[in-house]
Amino acid sequence: MKFIARGITVALLFALVASSASFADTYHSAAFSGQLGSSPNIKSPFNSVLSGGGAVSGNFVYDDQLTPPAASGFVNVFFSSFPDIASIPESTAFTLDLGGGLVFTLADALPGSGAIQYNNGNFNGFSFVSDFMFQSNPYELTVSGGTFNVVAVVNGYPQFSNFVSGTLNIGNNNLTSTSVYVPGTSPSVPEPSSLLLFGAGIAALAGALKRKLRQSAP
Repeated sequence: MKFIARGITVALLFALVASSASFADTYHSAAFSGQLGSSPNIKSPFNSVLSGGGAVSGNFVYDDQLTPPAASGFVNVFFSSFPDIASIPESTAFTLDLGGGLVFTLADALPGSGAIQYNNGNFNGFSFVSDFMFQSNPYELTVSGGTFNVVAVVNGYPQFSNFVSGTLNIGNNNLTSTSVYVPGTSPSVPEPSSLLLFGAGIAALAGALKRKLRQSAP
């Protein structure tokens, strides 16, 4: 029995070390929110699926080692700079849901876009541009920090009149469901502190079993 308990403890500790050493950096996932502009800011044809003031939601993964320090000003950290980005599904790395079936992921980002924006180390939205089709017509979504807008694309060029506009709730205090993320897994995994507590519990159990075996020995 004592060998089983000891084996469980060693295996768990080995798994913890192996997990932390498998990837170049450590990551967290988080959810964010926002809102569409008032009804006049949602124009046809998008007012057929979006309502003024409607909720906006999304999720993203950030690299702990690449998060800028305080007093660093405005900094864009591109998802492509994550050492382990190849192991993070694009919809997990970044998803923005405007509602009405208008959902964008990192896979939709135009070249040169797709970044988390920080302001003095705090979440400040994104830098993201995507071209898409809606009701057989081309449009472009641009997210610049904490604001976003959708414009028509004519002859390959984005226009200046907004069809959709809105804002994101920036600041670290507006991020929710923050949890440790291990590339290649689901977005939510236990915090290291929880795993260590579990390991400590297993170790304590192994110690108790060992003492019991000693006491019962002839």
